[in-house]
Amino acid sequence: MKMQWLRYTSENKHRFQFKYSNSEDVLFNFVNVSKRKTDNQVNALQLLFQNGRPIEKKKKQDLMELPPYIPPIVHPFYEGLSTSATTVDELAEQADRENFDPVDDENT
Repeated sequence: MKMQWLRYTSENKHRFQFKYSNSEDVLFNFVNVSKRKTDNQVNALQLLFQNGRPIEKKKKQDLMELPPYIPPIVHPFYEGLSTSATTVDELAEQADRENFDPVDDENT
């Protein structure tokens, strides 16, 4: 630890002083440790997609195979997903653009 001298005084309850030297000629540095005032007000965010973001039809078909494995309470969420013929899987396209080649762990 590089600090050589640490000082706390009751006059400055929310600050402590320190030096990197034991020399009397060197001035103290100060650190303020008081609580900062925070704004607890949460700003309302606007929805990017008002009716949800559409997914590919193929992806929805895959998701509709999940209901036997998930709780019935979430089935309406999957059934209510909107699809679009023009929606594409952006991650799959990015992987194709980057010539994504998964690494085979057995051969490494």
